[in-house]
Amino acid sequence: MISSVKSSFSLVRVLFCSLIFTPVLAQENVDSTIHSEGFQEVSKEIESNYTFQQGQINLIEDMVSIHVPAHFHFLDSKQTKDLLINYWGEAEENAHHLGLISSRNLSVFAPEAVVFTIDYVKAGHILEDRDEVFMDEDFLNHFKNSIDSSNKKRKEAGLEAVSLKGWALKPKFDTQSHALYWIEDIALGQNSESRLSANLCILGRSGYIRFSSVCVKEVLEKLKNDLTILATSLRFEPEHQYSAFKPAQEKASQLSLEALILGYNYPKSSWANLLSKYWKLASFLILIFGFIFLNMYPKKSI
Repeated sequence: MISSVKSSFSLVRVLFCSLIFTPVLAQENVDSTIHSEGFQEVSKEIESNYTFQQGQINLIEDMVSIHVPAHFHFLDSKQTKDLLINYWGEAEENAHHLGLISSRNLSVFAPEAVVFTIDYVKAGHILEDRDEVFMDEDFLNHFKNSIDSSNKKRKEAGLEAVSLKGWALKPKFDTQSHALYWIEDIALGQNSESRLSANLCILGRSGYIRFSSVCVKEVLEKLKNDLTILATSLRFEPEHQYSAFKPAQEKASQLSLEALILGYNYPKSSWANLLSKYWKLASFLILIFGFIFLNMYPKKSI
């Protein structure tokens, strides 16, 4: 059944894209589709092709691991790439991650699900002893201006503008776990609903692990709690821990904590990452409509 849905994906996109992304499709119709038997059947069938894991997971052998929190489960790098390309519409060059974690009790396609991609960025040793200027209002304005500048390139590429409305959670740095985390209140295009872009960077000796997620605003409180839990769930091996850095022998990175928020030296910034994940529900709804379409108009046997 999944192969037949995949084969009709392009046709169904043409038939239903204009319907999905205009006000003609009322929110209650979207909600009814999401909670329909068709949605449940297709999502269950798709996810049965993937092996989610729990417990202790090696993200990078002999370097860093994560103890997956009980309310999450983990998908490895290869399967994450397959899921993102085939069902979230992500470009192959942007689909390389260490893996992802998602809400255990929800479909990965459910709009209220929390899904984090996980990456390692070899950025050098980032010092913690810089002034926390990201707490200032001036930094927020600088962040907004940098996004406005990037929108010019987005417009040239035929993409909608991204806007930063403000902080849903102001940037915080925990010195004990060496973790920087924040949540942005963002929107894509002029008339779209706000979304939450959540980010967590955990510093190591010569780089950092980054968790990135885009979620609906209704999960804000849960998302705040998840960030603090994840910050203590990751473990660098002793020789790769932040404290293993030898300042007399090694050179520190020129990057600051503020640069991590701005997305510098991150191969796929949260703003680019948003584009693929923002469409996850819409793309999956297209699959659902494809499922309905195929059942309404089955192929005639010759």
